[in-house]
Amino acid sequence: ELMGRTECNRIVNFEAGPHAARLVGQLIDVRVTEALPHSLRAQVVDVGAHDASATALFSAAPAQTPATTA
Repeated sequence: ELMGRTECNRIVNFEAGPHAARLVGQLIDVRVTEALPHSLRAQVVDVGAHDASATALFSAAPAQTPATTA
């Protein structure tokens, strides 16, 4: 699982699958699937299925537990 931030600084958590290491530090498109009180849940958007109105562009980073600070 990876975590990133939207342009509005909202936290987005998503499952990155087997290629998670390649996504760290990259700007990627995700589709928000759920809005939670303190974060968003999302899915990675396939390159061929780009829909700018339903995506957030952000830099991905490894997800951290709430007790961990960066």
